[in-house]
Amino acid sequence: MFAFLFARRRAATRRRKPPMRRRFESLDRRLCLSGAPMIDMFQAVAGTGQLVNISGHVMDQNPAGIQVALSGSVSANVSTNASGFFSYSGAASSLGAESALATDSQNQSSSSVQTQIVDNPPVVQNLMVMETGNGQYVTVSGQVQSTSPGGLTVSLSGVVTASPVTNSMGQFSVTTQASALGTIHGAVTDVWGVSSATVQSQLTNPAPSLSVMAMQTGPNNTLTVSGHVNDMVEGGAVVTISGVASGTATTDSSGNYSLVVQASAQGTITASATDIWGLVSTVVQTNYTSQTSQPPVITSFNASLSSGGIWVFTGTVTDQSLVGLTVTLSGVVGGTCTVRSDGTFEYDSSLTYGAAGGAEFAKATDALGNVSNTAQCWVA
Repeated sequence: MFAFLFARRRAATRRRKPPMRRRFESLDRRLCLSGAPMIDMFQAVAGTGQLVNISGHVMDQNPAGIQVALSGSVSANVSTNASGFFSYSGAASSLGAESALATDSQNQSSSSVQTQIVDNPPVVQNLMVMETGNGQYVTVSGQVQSTSPGGLTVSLSGVVTASPVTNSMGQFSVTTQASALGTIHGAVTDVWGVSSATVQSQLTNPAPSLSVMAMQTGPNNTLTVSGHVNDMVEGGAVVTISGVASGTATTDSSGNYSLVVQASAQGTITASATDIWGLVSTVVQTNYTSQTSQPPVITSFNASLSSGGIWVFTGTVTDQSLVGLTVTLSGVVGGTCTVRSDGTFEYDSSLTYGAAGGAEFAKATDALGNVSNTAQCWVA
């Protein structure tokens, strides 16, 4: 009995139908089978100027010729190619959200998708400042890194105020006057209105240094105080003289200065320089000792006729210093001339041969007022 029942159960089991296999389908395939298109890729990238490059892909049973409506910063209608891809380039009003909606020939629409049009902020690089050597004028330069670097206005502030515009490579340079030493700030705003971080550069200058010397160049302790100022901008520095002589002098474009003063006595003369930025040098000094030199000596004095028949007077003078040495002529012809650095002198008269004759005299006077011997020659 038991064996009979077991056999019947086995037979029933063999006659039972096998279970139906499950069918799995991807989400994309089910969406396609539903008939509505689907945008499965969408992007918008900022280009040069205010151009935006938009691209994407539509999945559909028949992907060709699907109309894609773009809205947001860029508004346009484009069609997909045979593979479902679409693209568009156009000017955008601003950065921000961009949307796309695909509609097929059966007037079935996809879900709207969105992306963001973004661009990296501009960056001001290599901001530098250099003195030009012309007063307080400086040159500020640098470069802007941006998707569209040309034609951007760089805002400079601080001790320099200017608005240079970048060239096509993003480079800029401007020469302008600085108000003082200190910090220069630089920032830029790109074509989308996105501002960079502010960068800075320092305008610095070391304190000047100078040399000083004093030479007696006239009677009654008349001195010429002179020297040189070393500085980034050498011209326009004010040198202050004090001690047994006082006064101020301004350096020329090469940094040299000279001042004629009268000393109150023998002693120390000090000098300091203040440059165009207000920086003051250390104080330097020199000693003044009154000179008691011997008078100059005229060692030769001659008269000769030029090729034009004019009397020319020449001669030679010796002295401790030939600076400021003059010769005075009298007699047949009167006049003065300056002794050259080699001790010679020459005076071209207007006296012609035979116009007058007689003795001509010459005396030399040095810077201290000492007078030489009287030299003599004859003219016919």
